Amino acid sequence: MTQYKINEIFEVVSGSTPSTSQENYWDGNIKWITPKDLSKLSSAVISKTERQITKDGLDSCSTHIIPKDSIIISSRAPIGYVAILGDEMCCNQGCKALVPTRKIDPYYFYYLLKTKNKQLNNLGTGSTFKELSKTKLEDFTVSVADIQTQNEVSSLLIKIDNARRLRRTSNALTDQFLQSIFLSMFGDPVRNVKGWKTETILCSGSKVQIGPFGTQLHVEDYVEGGIPLINPTHIQNSKIKEDNKFTITPKKFDELSNYHLTEGDIIMGRRGEMGRCALVTQREQGWLCGTGSLFIRPSKKLDSLYLLNVLTSKSFKETLEHEAKGVTMANLNKTIINNLLVPIPPIKLQQEFADIVAEAEQLRQRQRAHEMELEQLFKGLLQKYFG
Repeated sequence: MTQYKINEIFEVVSGSTPSTSQENYWDGNIKWITPKDLSKLSSAVISKTERQITKDGLDSCSTHIIPKDSIIISSRAPIGYVAILGDEMCCNQGCKALVPTRKIDPYYFYYLLKTKNKQLNNLGTGSTFKELSKTKLEDFTVSVADIQTQNEVSSLLIKIDNARRLRRTSNALTDQFLQSIFLSMFGDPVRNVKGWKTETILCSGSKVQIGPFGTQLHVEDYVEGGIPLINPTHIQNSKIKEDNKFTITPKKFDELSNYHLTEGDIIMGRRGEMGRCALVTQREQGWLCGTGSLFIRPSKKLDSLYLLNVLTSKSFKETLEHEAKGVTMANLNKTIINNLLVPIPPIKLQQEFADIVAEAEQLRQRQRAHEMELEQLFKGLLQKYFG
C-alpha cells in the first residue's frame, strides 16, 4: 500500500450553478449532478440526474463536463455521498469531481471513499452547514494498493455489494407479493368491489384506546432499560422498533393499566403520518401504548393481520388523512377510529390470508438472516482493505 494525497491521483473539479433566471440554461442534454441526486442512489453508478443544463448554461458557470468513470462526492449538505459517473456530466457547487490522472479502478476508490466519510466530515467547516473545500479534499491522504490489487478488491466487493442489493430487493418483492395477495383475496377495502358486509370498528365489537394524556406521563417517568412505550416514531414499516432509552418504570406502568398492549392488538400512530400501524406480537406483549399512539383490539370478527393490511392499504390511508383533524398537525381521535367502515369477509378467509402472511414472514426472517450475514461480510472486507 502506498500513501497518496488525492491530488496526486485525481484532478479535483469544483462544481457550479448557472443563473436560475436564464430559462435557456435549463432542460438541455447535459446531466447536472447535485447532492440530492447522490442521496437517491441505490447503486455505485450515477447515470440519471434530476435536471439537465444546456451548453450555454455550462459556459455561463465556472465548471466543465466531467468524463465518465470519474468519482463524484458531495462536499456539502451533506458531505460524503459518493458515486461513479456512468456518463459525461457536470455538477453543482455542492459536489466535487475527482478526475483520474493515472490508471485507477473507479470502484476501488468508490468503496475506499465511502469508508472515509467520518474523516471527510471532520474536515468540513462552516457555521450554517459544513463544507469540504477543494484544498482540503486535494490534501486528503489515502492508502492505495497497486492497480492489480485494486481490480481484485473491487471485483470481490462488487459481488458482495450486488448480493446485498438483491437481498434487499427480494425483501421488497415479498411485501409487494403480500399486497397483491391481499387485493386478490379481498379487493380494495374502501371501494369494497367484492361486496363484503361492512361494519364500523365500533359495531364490530373491537376496542379502541387512545394512548395516555401528556399529563399522565412526565419527564421524570422516563428511564433507560425499563418497559418500552410505543409512539409513532417507534412504528416503522409495519414493525415495532422500540427505543431502550425511552421506557418507563414498572411502577408507572402499573398506574397506566388501560394502556397495556396485548398480543394481537394493532397499534397506530394518531399524529403525523396516517396509516402508520404495526401488529403487537408476543415480543411486545405487556408494553405500553404511548401518548402519540392508539391501539385497536380486534373482535372475533376481525383477524389482526387482515385488519392491519386494511389499515395500511393506500386507499385506507387516504381515508384516514381525510378524516384526521387538526390545523397544525393531523390527528386521529377515538370517534374517528370507531366510525371507520371496514369490510368483514368470512373469518375463515381472513385466517387463510393470515397463514400466507405467516409463511411469508418465515421467508423474510431467513432473508434477513442472510442479509445480516452479507452485511457483516461486506463490512469486514471494507475494514480489511480500507480500515
